[in-house]
Amino acid sequence: MVTDHVACGSGMTGRAAGCRPVARFGAWTRNTGAVMSEIHIAREFTAVPGPRYQDQGEGSGEEFRERYLLPAFRRVLGSEKVVVHLDGVKYGYPTSFLEEAFGGLVRKLGVEVVKETLDLRSAEPPLLLEIRHYIEHANDGLRDATHPGGARRASSRTVDRR
Repeated sequence: MVTDHVACGSGMTGRAAGCRPVARFGAWTRNTGAVMSEIHIAREFTAVPGPRYQDQGEGSGEEFRERYLLPAFRRVLGSEKVVVHLDGVKYGYPTSFLEEAFGGLVRKLGVEVVKETLDLRSAEPPLLLEIRHYIEHANDGLRDATHPGGARRASSRTVDRR
């Protein structure tokens, strides 16, 4: 777990030194004041993340990706970071939400663009590891294994009648 007593390279430590937690497994980075696009999921999207697809319910990973992540990535155009604050949700994140939001982002933009631009923030290192896994394996067929319709599902309106 990230604490306020981790050095950030300036000889000072923690939040008092202008440092903040980042996705690098709880490392700290100096707050340089650079302009970036920030998304606070619990405040701006939902405190209760939902299913994978929009047609399955409110607060879906697909909706978060389409309404928040993709527009933020388009705004920064590779020159800045998109910071996603993950803490503050009530009951945690369904794996299908995380895979569709972040794995789906990779399937739309490519793994290198996502890795270079996305900056995840959380006090829970296991959550960061899980999302990193979805990012790195987004094109490995993981989606097929996590959704009953798998790759055969062409859209959220398609019904598999096997």
